[in-house]
Amino acid sequence: MCCVMSGKLGMVVGIAAGLAVLGGGVMAMQDANKKPQTPTATKPSPEAVKPVSTTPAQPPADTKAPAQPADAAEAEMMKKWMEYMTPSAEHKAMEYYVGEWVGDMKMWQVPGQPPQEEKTNSKFELIMDGRYLIGEHSGQFMGMPFQGRSTMAYSNLTKLIQHTWIDNFGTGIWITTGKSDGKVCTLAGKMDDPMSGKQVDTREVMTILDANTYRLEMFGPSPIDGKEFKNMEVTYRRTGGTKPAPGAAGGGATKNVDTTK
Repeated sequence: MCCVMSGKLGMVVGIAAGLAVLGGGVMAMQDANKKPQTPTATKPSPEAVKPVSTTPAQPPADTKAPAQPADAAEAEMMKKWMEYMTPSAEHKAMEYYVGEWVGDMKMWQVPGQPPQEEKTNSKFELIMDGRYLIGEHSGQFMGMPFQGRSTMAYSNLTKLIQHTWIDNFGTGIWITTGKSDGKVCTLAGKMDDPMSGKQVDTREVMTILDANTYRLEMFGPSPIDGKEFKNMEVTYRRTGGTKPAPGAAGGGATKNVDTTK
């Protein structure tokens, strides 16, 4: 039985091997009989062969007005700033106050009473190429040493004289503004009043009397009825030599204006 099965198995294997050899030969003959295929050329599209233009592309037409050049705007800005910063005739007029002064001061606490009299010393100088007048002031007040500092300016923008004052008898800054007619300079503003606990209206008037003498008058509310009265007057005389009076001290052609009204 085993021999019969072995014989059959051998025959099957032989037949399978023969078929495999026959199939391989047939496939080889088919490959040999095939003709080689010629590659087909692809026809380019019309867009691909269109010549490239060498003319630069033009931007779309702008119907709006062109913007102002940056350099022109900067030039206009510089022009306006130069007009604002350049010292004028009003700044030149402040030269009148430059130098050292001694003052005879009178002060009134209430209207109608005799004044308290003191001596005061002041020294003025121009800084920043004549743009600002700085004053240093000293003396005695109520038996105590007194020190003060002032700044005067003329704004080319507002056309106003601007004045500030600080001293060791307070902690605030007194700011006034006004105009001058060349001889009389009137300034007004508000001042801290510790007695009333609020700010009060004040006014100061500087009058040039001659080349070496000027008068300062200060006005404020009366502690009795609140009406304005003169509470201080100082007559200043130049020391250390004389100086010609300017043609338009303190404001040139500007008009004297009471800014409290």
